[in-house]
Amino acid sequence: MEVLTYSQKIQVWSGQLRDSSIGRFWHWWMQELRSMLPVSWRERLVAESRPLQILAAEDGFLLRTDADHSLALNASIDPELRQQQIQQLLTAAELENPEKVLYLPAGEVLQTEVSLPLAAESRLRQALEFDLDRQTPFQAEDVYFDYRILSRDKTHNVIRLQLYLIPRVQVDQQILELHQLGVDLNRLTLVDDPHGKAEELNLLPPEKRVLRIDHKARFNRLLMLVVLVVLFMAMFQSIWVREQHIVELETAIDEVSVEARMVAAMRTQIEDAREGANFLAIKETEYPEDIQVIAELTQILDDDTWVQRLIIKDGEIRVQGLSQEAQRLIRDINASPLFSEAAFLGTTQFDSRAKRERFNLSAKLVKTADMELPEAAEEASNTPVAASADKEADDAVTAN
Repeated sequence: MEVLTYSQKIQVWSGQLRDSSIGRFWHWWMQELRSMLPVSWRERLVAESRPLQILAAEDGFLLRTDADHSLALNASIDPELRQQQIQQLLTAAELENPEKVLYLPAGEVLQTEVSLPLAAESRLRQALEFDLDRQTPFQAEDVYFDYRILSRDKTHNVIRLQLYLIPRVQVDQQILELHQLGVDLNRLTLVDDPHGKAEELNLLPPEKRVLRIDHKARFNRLLMLVVLVVLFMAMFQSIWVREQHIVELETAIDEVSVEARMVAAMRTQIEDAREGANFLAIKETEYPEDIQVIAELTQILDDDTWVQRLIIKDGEIRVQGLSQEAQRLIRDINASPLFSEAAFLGTTQFDSRAKRERFNLSAKLVKTADMELPEAAEEASNTPVAASADKEADDAVTAN
């Protein structure tokens, strides 16, 4: 059993993490975050993440980083000179330690579709290594392989994979020659894959993938992460400030609402007091004043009538006393403009000691608004003398 180095273990763990659901989510999330950056920054990151593309040629290899930077390596040239040419290519392309990828023609890579239990998704590579001799005519140690997930059938608990493999003997010689040139591969993939993105495939087993450290790219990623953190902090601060502003506004609204309720309560109290005062004022002016009632009774009652008790209440009067002719009182009271519906309360009785009839009567007060002036008073108000008196009174008020 081959013992893995520390860097190879990191590569294995990285591959397992990448193939897990968390790894897929992280990849999607980073793509979303990257799309938030300015276009110039994204182009810069893409430029710095360009791989060193290696393709096999008849007399050596073709190396390129983009359309403007390429190099044809001849196998007959001295290895040291070829290493210098590779370094000059990377320097011209402004790349420090790019990912080194060997591209294979799609026709040389065998492809087949396989199905595995859905429960094996967390360890697909190990499951394929155990099942490779049943799915293909090769043993796991004789091929380089990788896979791409096509679909997940949760109804039948099956996961469908596209399996890519190539015998090791076809590429080991190329890998060895590149190693002699100082180029240790990070990835082995297809030139083109009709089933998906070829850059996501890596036929090299984890233990053969060289751990790549690009300090410049790492610094740029760290810088991008710092920018994203600052961006999120600014967004969070903006949201926090807005929430604080909303809280302050709600507090101010609550305070104003309390004051408004207090004002409304005070207004209600004022209205109630005003209505009560108006009610009392109306009550006071609704009927004639008590002094008017007493004065009227004094004029109506003759000298042979004595009043022993007088009650004025709620628009009604009650009179108790003695009179020589009690029946006449009902007529005289009803004839007054201040009273109406005069009647005895019970029967009159003769008092032998006073030699008069004892009576107890009641009458309703006429409301002030319903009272009519006597005709004599009305005629007097229309006479020239009265008019002159009214004019003099008006002139006196005006002069004052």
